[in-house]
Amino acid sequence: MRQESKTMQRPYIFLFIWMITTTVLCGQDTIVVPTFTWESESRDSVFRFPDDPGQTYHKILMKYGMRCHDLAVGNGDVGCREWDYSCNTIIYDSTRTDSVLVDDGMGNLVYETSSPVRYEIMSFVTPYGNGLDLGPEGKTWTFDLTDYAPILKGKKRMALIGGGQNQEEMQITFYFITGTPEREVIDIRPIWPLQFQVTGDPINENLRFEPRNVKIPDNTEHVGIKSVITGHGQTGEFTPFMHRLTINNDRREAYRVWKECSNIPVYPQGGTWLLDRAGWCPGDPSQVNFFELTAEEISAGEFTIDYSVRDIVQAPDLRYIVNHQMIFYGPYNFDNDLSVHDIIRPSERVEHARFNPVCFKPEIVIRNGGSNDVTAARIEYGIRGQQKLVYDWNGELATGDTDTIELEYPEEEFTRLAAESHFEVSILDDDDYSDNNHMTVTFQPVPHYQGERVLLLLTTNKAPKDNRLELRNSSGELLLEYDELESSRSYFEEVTLDAGCYEILLTDNRDDGLYYWAYETNGPNIGRGGLEIFVDDISVHEFEPEFGRFVQFDFSVATATAVEQAGIELLSVYPNPAEDQIYIESTNTRSNTEIRIYTVDGQLLQRSEHTSNRTIMQTDHLKPGIYILELLSQGQTSRTKIVKQ
Repeated sequence: MRQESKTMQRPYIFLFIWMITTTVLCGQDTIVVPTFTWESESRDSVFRFPDDPGQTYHKILMKYGMRCHDLAVGNGDVGCREWDYSCNTIIYDSTRTDSVLVDDGMGNLVYETSSPVRYEIMSFVTPYGNGLDLGPEGKTWTFDLTDYAPILKGKKRMALIGGGQNQEEMQITFYFITGTPEREVIDIRPIWPLQFQVTGDPINENLRFEPRNVKIPDNTEHVGIKSVITGHGQTGEFTPFMHRLTINNDRREAYRVWKECSNIPVYPQGGTWLLDRAGWCPGDPSQVNFFELTAEEISAGEFTIDYSVRDIVQAPDLRYIVNHQMIFYGPYNFDNDLSVHDIIRPSERVEHARFNPVCFKPEIVIRNGGSNDVTAARIEYGIRGQQKLVYDWNGELATGDTDTIELEYPEEEFTRLAAESHFEVSILDDDDYSDNNHMTVTFQPVPHYQGERVLLLLTTNKAPKDNRLELRNSSGELLLEYDELESSRSYFEEVTLDAGCYEILLTDNRDDGLYYWAYETNGPNIGRGGLEIFVDDISVHEFEPEFGRFVQFDFSVATATAVEQAGIELLSVYPNPAEDQIYIESTNTRSNTEIRIYTVDGQLLQRSEHTSNRTIMQTDHLKPGIYILELLSQGQTSRTKIVKQ
């Protein structure tokens, strides 16, 4: 008999929760179920999930965290490991059985039943190491597991399998957010058993994934099909094929199992991280394909389904991990239900890291979870504690559809920030379910620089025609553009910028950045380029050259003229250069005045109150170098440079 691990004894926690890591979903009661932690030795344990038969959940979320062993960077016994491996999170349901076709020894294919059913709730591939640093807190991805409500009940065995479960340290926490779901999940089932290392011929010859007849449960109004497939081996990993599911022998849902890897948020990695792959990328969730049956197909009470791969080439180095699941839903619970589905920018979520931090043009996603179409909405948004704006959205949003909206917001509201803040979005219209009408995310401010002159230094590699550089202000006006560049050349461009917020976008249309380590040995050797920003001759930011498809960087500039106009009364900072302490003098000091010291790239190092016209601040702990001193008082800011000897 399997012994339950000590982890199972850990009770779940019932909270009135306002925040789940970086995202406030709504003010609903939430049950938090911790499972694997950073310190867990086993990746196969039994856990207890909520099992109140009268309780429903608006959302079930899973937070999947990953960090390097011992918080180190490198390979071997510490750090992020050198190779990438599949890491599939599985829930076992012993109340159900899987059936597979086997040869009975006489040339006949018969069904053999084994148990329990394995539900893959997450498909992920660990990143390449070789210097990768995930930071002391690691990176955390969020998965919506609301469709798995029928099986995430009571005691369940959960395991991470596939080879990657011990590559990095991992932790998994579930959040059961009480409330009414968009639609009830009547049941979820694998169509075929989850299978690893499947080659080509058995699929198309129906030795695996043979046609199956599916009975639709009573009261079902919608049927969803979810397909997650990842290819492995030289042919399986790097060759795109069209996979298809055939419904009732005549309807075909075809999809290309292929994922773009040059724009994933965790970069640069070791290995061939930026090469596109069949359904997956190192350090990122796998590709998910989803479609629904038609009302006519559901009305028949049953359907047949078959899986095949078009034009597949049988090869010894071709194999797949194949997971197909069907979800049976009841009717939509609300006629009118528009929700705030996501906030892309500003955000701290790892999924949106390529687009953040930002200082203008917030971007949000709304979703129609009701049975009626939505054609208009009033949306309020803004930074907590600062002004809120209202956007009147008009369009046509059918049931289940989403729309991504780019908003306008004053850049000054972003540039005055010096610490973590909150961005809030609310739908003001009354609808049938208000608990999902509000969302808040935490976000970090962009780097702030003070100076009159900004210098961009762009060095091209041997493939300059791949690259394009743009500098825009918060109005979207193009201030600088580099295109049609020459090979292995340095471009210096000095621009005078007004106080405000700016964005640099550097793209590579061959998806290999300004540098790719693998080209040095395997070719084509395109050399190494670079991009660096200087403010008043001080280097403030150097871009990572191995960025893949694009890199985006937002920053703000405060000029001396702007400081003078704001009326900030910072008189002097001395001695400068400093040794063990500095004196800060000002006039008309007000209450709630604060002094902050930053690195030149915007990292806050020190803060203290400024309660008189003259303050002494210790600097003996600072390393030699250049820093930014900032004086804040009642919404006014003054900045100056200090040098520590």
